[in-house]
Amino acid sequence: MKPIDQKQQALEKLGLSAHATMDDIEHRYRILMRRARARQLRGEWGPEEEKEWEECHAAYLALRKERDHEWLSHYLQDRYGRFGRFATVAERLDNFWYHYRQAVIALLVSVILISSLIFGYTKMQRDLEVLAELPPADLSIMVVGDFGFSLYDQDEERAAEKLLKRLPEWRRIETKLYDVPLNPDNRTDYAKIRLAQMALMSERPDLYVLDQEQYYNLLQMGYLRKLDRFDDYAIYMGQGPLSQALSLSGGPVIAAVSVFCEKPDNAELFIKRFMQQN
Repeated sequence: MKPIDQKQQALEKLGLSAHATMDDIEHRYRILMRRARARQLRGEWGPEEEKEWEECHAAYLALRKERDHEWLSHYLQDRYGRFGRFATVAERLDNFWYHYRQAVIALLVSVILISSLIFGYTKMQRDLEVLAELPPADLSIMVVGDFGFSLYDQDEERAAEKLLKRLPEWRRIETKLYDVPLNPDNRTDYAKIRLAQMALMSERPDLYVLDQEQYYNLLQMGYLRKLDRFDDYAIYMGQGPLSQALSLSGGPVIAAVSVFCEKPDNAELFIKRFMQQN
């Protein structure tokens, strides 16, 4: 039987014309349902009435199914019709994304995370290999203060090379540069300060090169070792050769030996060498 004939029979079963809308069908079904319940309450319900109601109910369900099918057809046409002969593929992809998008996103995040970990591990291994090939540091220096160098363009290797030119008997100086603005006024300045604070807590250099503000801070924190030869905790280096070698702008430079220093003789030699060239 053709769908049109089935729809016509269902409408006739409900006592409706071929032009009835879905609202008409819903209204008619509610009337028939109330009548059936009333007959049941009055005891006027038998096998024939039961069969009649089942046929009406089946007709109603068939009409609703037809309505849902038509709505879905229009929806799919509006949504995917523009894809032409690829409409079916677009629909399947859309359904796949609807049902599995969380799994896909989780998979992509996992791939990115794993790739990042692999990249980070590989880079760390390369860095360790490079460090293993370097000669031991004759001295480790941490420069901390309001010296005006960039957060991202700190040329630590070049600074170390300039220092080595004044200490030709040494093979390597490990240098770390941390700018600490005295008057921060933007996010970059505050990021520099946080970076320096973390470095001060985690790193253990032999020698500090400081401005006056950071000198007093580290002195109060107990990070500086008293220099017996100079009878002081630090040496005022001014803006002389040490400041020029490190390309430091700002105020005068102060050199101080760290309480963590493992090479105190080298630290004092470093200070003395640059003092002699003042």
